[in-house]
Amino acid sequence: MADRDVFSLDKKQGVEVLKTEGYILAKPQTFMNDSGRAVRKVMDFYKLGIGEVVVVHDDLDIAFGEYKIQKEKGPKVHNGLKSVEQCLEGPIFGG
Repeated sequence: MADRDVFSLDKKQGVEVLKTEGYILAKPQTFMNDSGRAVRKVMDFYKLGIGEVVVVHDDLDIAFGEYKIQKEKGPKVHNGLKSVEQCLEGPIFGG
């Protein structure tokens, strides 16, 4: 990303958005437990399917600076992920 790329607030969607070539990065401005509502609004506005969405989130089980990539895993006890799953009306992390 270039230095000029910055997030801008989209109050209607409830997110900060950064549009880049081929990607839309969205940071919900809701409480974590209600982040699914913002994800749903962004998906509807940009006409995105579930397969086009990648959720990036914190995880207390991972050391600072580390990361992991998972597919087909449920939200377990992460309330933000539970909110996303509820707002998208079904298990989106299942196989």
